[in-house]
Amino acid sequence: MYCIIPSFVYIFAIDNTKPNTVITKNEKNNAMLIHFSGLLSFLVPLGGILGPLVFWSVKKDSSDYVNQEGKAAVNFNLSFALYSFIIGLSIVPIILSNIFGLITSNQLLNNDYDSYSYSYHFDDFNLFGIFGLTAIAFLLQVIRVVFIINSGIKAGQGETCHYPLSIKFIK
Repeated sequence: MYCIIPSFVYIFAIDNTKPNTVITKNEKNNAMLIHFSGLLSFLVPLGGILGPLVFWSVKKDSSDYVNQEGKAAVNFNLSFALYSFIIGLSIVPIILSNIFGLITSNQLLNNDYDSYSYSYHFDDFNLFGIFGLTAIAFLLQVIRVVFIINSGIKAGQGETCHYPLSIKFIK
C-alpha cells in the first residue's frame, strides 16, 4: 500500500506538455496569411494550391509554428483539390451519356430530316445525377471556405489548426 501511493502520485505529477513557446505577432500573421491564401482559388486557377504552397515555402524556416500551420494549409487545399477533381470526373460520364444519347437517337441516324425536331429532353436520371453532383461540388466549396476562414482566424490568435477531411501529403 505504501508503494502504490507514491507511484500513483509520481504518474500524475509528470508533465507531458510541451514547454510554452511564445508565438510572436509576426508568426501569427504569417500563419494567418498562409491559411487565407487558400481563398486565391476563387481569383486564380490553382491559386488555392499555389498560394499556400508559395507562402509556406518562403516562411517555413522562420518558425515551427508557421511551418506546422503551412503544412496543414497545403495538405488541406491539396485534399480538397483532389476531392473536387474526383467529383468533376464523376460528372463526365453522365454528360457523355446525354451527348451520345442525342447522337444515337433514331432521328439523327435515320437521316429523316423532316421528322427531326430540335427539342431534346434529358433523361431524368442523368439530369438528377448532374444536378446532384453539382450540388455536392458547390457544398464542398462552401465547406472549404468555412474551414479556411475558421483556421485563419485561429492562426491569427495563435492556436494550432486541425483541418478535418485533410490527407497528409506533406508530413
